[in-house]
Amino acid sequence: MSRKKSIRYAGAFMLTAIAGSAGAVPFSSFDARTYAMGGAGVAAGTAANAVFINPAFLARSAGGEAYSLELPVIGGRVTDPGLLSDAIDEFNEIEPIGVFQDAVDAYIATPDAGTAAGVQSAGSELIDQLQNVSGKILSAEADLGFVVGIPHPKFGLAAYVNANVVGGAVGEASAEDLAAIQQAMDDAQNLLALDDPTDTLTSLVGARFSRVTEVGVAIARDFDVLGGLSVGITPKIVAVRTYDFLFVGSEIDTAEVSLSDSQQDDMGITLDVGLAKEYENGWKLGLVVKNLIPQDYETVLGNEFRLEPMARAGVAYANSCLTAVADLDLTENDASGYEPKTRYASLGTELYLFEIARLRLGYRHNLSDVPANTEADLVTGGLGFTSFGVQVDLAVAGNGDEFGAAMQLGFRF
Repeated sequence: MSRKKSIRYAGAFMLTAIAGSAGAVPFSSFDARTYAMGGAGVAAGTAANAVFINPAFLARSAGGEAYSLELPVIGGRVTDPGLLSDAIDEFNEIEPIGVFQDAVDAYIATPDAGTAAGVQSAGSELIDQLQNVSGKILSAEADLGFVVGIPHPKFGLAAYVNANVVGGAVGEASAEDLAAIQQAMDDAQNLLALDDPTDTLTSLVGARFSRVTEVGVAIARDFDVLGGLSVGITPKIVAVRTYDFLFVGSEIDTAEVSLSDSQQDDMGITLDVGLAKEYENGWKLGLVVKNLIPQDYETVLGNEFRLEPMARAGVAYANSCLTAVADLDLTENDASGYEPKTRYASLGTELYLFEIARLRLGYRHNLSDVPANTEADLVTGGLGFTSFGVQVDLAVAGNGDEFGAAMQLGFRF
């Protein structure tokens, strides 16, 4: 298997590896209700999603929810603004480094006009293919969770397990490589002696991703302060597995890799803390800090992976017809691999359709600087259905660069 194939298969693994990069985990939730409303929900959580968005909503007065069992909560997204996946597929099919090496070997053996033309053609193709891959970023994320929620004003509880796989790949062509290939083409055209520049190529494709598995118990309680305040905490054990690949020069074409060779396992303990405040006129406020205790890890290639504190505030309004939400990240969050940093502002609404259905719409904007070819806005939507204690929620999100979806099956009793 070529390394290019390994990169592609690693991307597929990211999307399925929950069964079993450096950077950091972004502030995201694939709880389908929240995801459909632009990712906003810090001030509008329920017992079903409190562990993902704000543990304070396990206090019964903050959510008014029945017991909940969620299995599964599942979602994922893919972002490929430069179509890196297509570029890698094309590179894999053409194998331009190997083709160029064969052309150079033929020229060295028999330096004439015919073999020189072969070097010219193969060199031009190799330069085009390296430039086609260079500077493009692919990222992907997948998530799977299970929750048991028991709301109560004195001691609301929830136990959960959640696995999140996130990361990406990037291509980078060095100017020195392009110049060396061009020099070999010029030397062949003039029927001069030449050396094979592919022996010292420094162009690369890097791929990094992580699997973060959390096991935690959330606890929430109402307090008679500030006219009634719900407080929740989620101590959690975090198991982190990172994969870090670096394919340099001719390795892009030929070498084989094993996931185990690029794997690093670590473990730590951290916690989330949330606050929620409800008013009698339907307004709600929320604040959450995730990963309050920072965790630092290192990949096998020495790159840093961090779980850092992430703070988000939200406001919501609810009446008998709808719920409207707005969230704002108070911290700028590092990328999971090669993506831009994120600081999201999100808006969403949930419309009640009869007794059994909900229509949800949302919008999210990245306030951090993003590359010129990357979209900062995301539109979301979804539906929720309730019948005889069974809850089904569906969500989709997308723009010109990204597509995501989430699904959740829950039971209320």
